[in-house]
Amino acid sequence: ALDGPGAITLTGNLVASGTAGTSSGWGGTAVITINGSGDQSITGTTDTGVVFNRLPAAVVNKSTGTLTIANTIQPRSGWTYTTGTLSIGTSTFEFNALQTITGTMSMYNLKMIKSGNTTSTITIASGTTLTVTNTLTLDKTNVQSSEALDGPGAITLTGNLVASGLAGTSSGWGGSAVITINGTGSQSITGTTDTGQIYNRVPSVVIAKSTGTLTFTNNILFNTNFTYTSGTYSIGTSEVMQALR
Repeated sequence: ALDGPGAITLTGNLVASGTAGTSSGWGGTAVITINGSGDQSITGTTDTGVVFNRLPAAVVNKSTGTLTIANTIQPRSGWTYTTGTLSIGTSTFEFNALQTITGTMSMYNLKMIKSGNTTSTITIASGTTLTVTNTLTLDKTNVQSSEALDGPGAITLTGNLVASGLAGTSSGWGGSAVITINGTGSQSITGTTDTGQIYNRVPSVVIAKSTGTLTFTNNILFNTNFTYTSGTYSIGTSEVMQALR
């Protein structure tokens, strides 16, 4: 862990090189403020392990220059975007544990993960909208924990949603955050083929598509609210459920 209450001001580049396939990287309470006047980068690895490339709390506050995000990074104690030009490429943001995401920005891939036996609550701060352009993944791999994706901030999804709860368990991500699906092209919501009582949970979803088709695949449970406003959809043989509250 890299802990405060002291802090780091970074005018150069940040490299997070956790060991592939392991629970590795640096968490902690220290805050790294990225505020160089030139181009900067945050680079993770291409590993697809559950917990890796962890970072302490990060604040992006650039007046000039571009911050490039490369590969996969996992802020562990909060992510705050204040100002600055971002180049996200095909990068992935992963969030776990108890933390808050602050600041309206775009992300190529956004993945909420839960693997340990502790509560995981990710809060999207008031006034924050995260636009996910490729894939939003809500993933859980451990039954002995709870997880929530909470507002009052929200997610706008122009790509696809994957809900991959642990088979046969009460799993997946509930919470008060609202995911608005409004891409102009084809999109999908994909669950798993598990037939557990409560599985593949997702928070509130609003469908508001002007063009393109939204395809439902496998089994999905809307844990809070489901709102259909507009758009063509294809349900196939999927099973779509609304939680009783």
